[in-house]
Amino acid sequence: MRARAKWREKVSVIGAVGVSPKRSRLSLYFRTYPRQYINNIRVVQFLRDLLRQVRGNLIVVWDGGNMHKGEPIRQLLTQTRRLHLERLPAYAPEKNPPEYLWKHVKFDKMANFCPLTVEQIDRVAIGHMRRAAKCQERIRTFIKQSKLPGLLRHLKSEDR
Repeated sequence: MRARAKWREKVSVIGAVGVSPKRSRLSLYFRTYPRQYINNIRVVQFLRDLLRQVRGNLIVVWDGGNMHKGEPIRQLLTQTRRLHLERLPAYAPEKNPPEYLWKHVKFDKMANFCPLTVEQIDRVAIGHMRRAAKCQERIRTFIKQSKLPGLLRHLKSEDR
C-alpha cells in the first residue's frame, strides 16, 4: 500500500451543545466542511445560523483558537446584542462539551470505518451526529463529562 505524505483529505466540523435554561432541553448544532478548514469567516456563518435558530440571548463558551478571533468575530459582536462570548481556559479541551461529541463519532462510531472518499466520511459522520442530536441522554453525557460549571446547573436536578 502506498501512502501519500503531507497530504490528506479531511472533513472539518464546527459544533455547539445548546442548553435551554427555561426548558432544560439540550440541543446539538453542527456543520461539516469537507476538504476545508474552519476559519473565522466560517465561524461567523455558523454563529449567524445559531442566532437564527435560538431565541433570546446566546452565550457561546469556546476555546481561544485562531478561528475564534479576528475582525469578522468583532464585527458580528457589534451587530448583535444577543451574542455573548466567553473563553474557556487555555489548553482545556476537556471542558468543551463538543469535544466529547467529536470523540464519540471519531473513536467510538467510526473507529474501524474505511471510507473510499471524503464524501463518504462526511455522510457517515453527519449520520452519527444526527443520531446523537436526537438523544437527550447522549448530549447530557457530553456536558457531564466536561464538568463545565454553569451548564450542569441548568439541567433538572434528577438529570444530574
